[in-house]
Amino acid sequence: MRAALLALVLASCAWAQPAVEGVDPASPAGIAFAEGWEAYTGFAVADAIPRWREAVDRAQTDAAVHALRARLAEALRRAGQSDEDAAEMAEAVTLARSVVAEDDCHAHAHLVLADALDPQGSSWDGASLDEARAHLARAVECDPDDGNAWTAAWGDAVRQGDAGAEGLALDALARVGFWPEPALAFARWTLQHVPAGAVVLTGGDSDTIPMRIVQRVEGLRPDMAVVDAGLLEMPEVARRVSEAEGLPLPDSVETFAPRRDGRGSTETPDGRLYTLRDAVVDRWREASASGTLGRPLVAALTLEPAILATKTDLLDRGPYLVPASSAGFDAEAARAAFAELEGRAFVGDLVSDDDRSPIRHAFPFDPGGIVLFQILQTAVTLAQDGDAEGAEAVYARARQFAADAGKADDPLIAVARDWIDAAGPPP
Repeated sequence: MRAALLALVLASCAWAQPAVEGVDPASPAGIAFAEGWEAYTGFAVADAIPRWREAVDRAQTDAAVHALRARLAEALRRAGQSDEDAAEMAEAVTLARSVVAEDDCHAHAHLVLADALDPQGSSWDGASLDEARAHLARAVECDPDDGNAWTAAWGDAVRQGDAGAEGLALDALARVGFWPEPALAFARWTLQHVPAGAVVLTGGDSDTIPMRIVQRVEGLRPDMAVVDAGLLEMPEVARRVSEAEGLPLPDSVETFAPRRDGRGSTETPDGRLYTLRDAVVDRWREASASGTLGRPLVAALTLEPAILATKTDLLDRGPYLVPASSAGFDAEAARAAFAELEGRAFVGDLVSDDDRSPIRHAFPFDPGGIVLFQILQTAVTLAQDGDAEGAEAVYARARQFAADAGKADDPLIAVARDWIDAAGPPP
C-alpha cells in the first residue's frame, strides 16, 4: 500500500517565469529567457544555458544584461558543480565578477560567487571560503529581501555553529515569506506531535528550515532539536550539534573515510556508500536503542528511509517515524494527529515565486499531499485490521481534507478506496 500510494504523491508542476529587471517578456531576450526558464525549472539546467546565452546577447539595457548574466552564471555554476566541470565553474565566476565590477551591489551576482567559491560545495581550484563568505554577506546586504541569499546564510550559520547568525537568517526568511505556507503548516503539524525533547532528523532545506522558523518565530516546541541529516556529512556540523544537544558521536568524526556498506542495500552490487552522516545517525540510533541517548530519536516523514531503515525498522506514527524492532503503522496515533488538522492550511504555492532553486521547482515539496497520504494510509490500515467503520470515518475525513486543501481530484483517493474495498468485511 505505502509504495503504491507514494508513487502517486509527486505531480508535475508548471512554474511561471519570474520577472527579470529590464527585460520585456515579449522581447527576443525575454522569449529566450522564458525558454531557458522552462528547461531550468525542469531540472535540465544544461539546456537552459544556450537559451540564456542568447538572452544575454539580445538584452538592450545594462540592467537587463546584468540580470541575465547573473542568471546565466548561476546555471553555469550549478552545471559545473554537478558535472565537476572546471571550465563551466570558471566561466560562471568570470560572468558574475563582470556583473559585480559594473554594479557592486548586484545581490544575485554576489550570491553566485558565494556559492561558486565555497569549498564545501565545489572542488574547483579557485574556491575560497573567506571570499565566499564575503560575497554572501554582500548579497544579503544588497538585497535583504532575497530569500535565496538568506537560505544560503542560514546554511553557513549552521556550519559555523553561529546561533545569532542563524536566528537573523530565520527571522529574515519569515519576514520575506520565502518558505510557502504549506511548508510551515507541515512543520507545525510535525512539531506539535513529536515526543518531548526529541531529536528530529529531517531531510533537507524544505522541511528543516520551516521547522526552525516556527520554532524561533512562533516559539513552537523549542525543546526539540531539529537536525538536517544531510548536514551531518560535515564534521564541524556533527561536532557542534553534538555539543549543543548533548548527543554522542563516533570516535572517528574528524578522520572518517566513506566506505561501501552492503548491509540492507541494493543500490549497487557492492552496497551503498556509508558516509559520516550514516555513522553519526547509527551512533544516535544505537544509543536510543540502549536507552542512553537521553531523549527520543525520531525522523520526519521526509527523511530518506535508507538513512535509518537499513539498520532498523521504522514505526510510522502519522506525523513522524520512530526506530522500532518491527515495521508498522500506528493507525490510532495517526488518527489522533490529524483529527483537528485543517486542509485549508495547506493551500498555496509549493515554491516561492522568487526561489531560484531548480531542484525545488522540478521536485516540489508537497506537504498537503504527504498529509493526505498519511490520512488515507490510516483508513486503509484500519480496514485491513477489520475496523470497517473506523476506516470509512477516516476515509471521509481524508476526502474533506483533500477538498479543503485543493486536492479533491488527487488520484490517491481512488487508490485508497480500492484498497479499503479489497480489505472486505472483518472475518
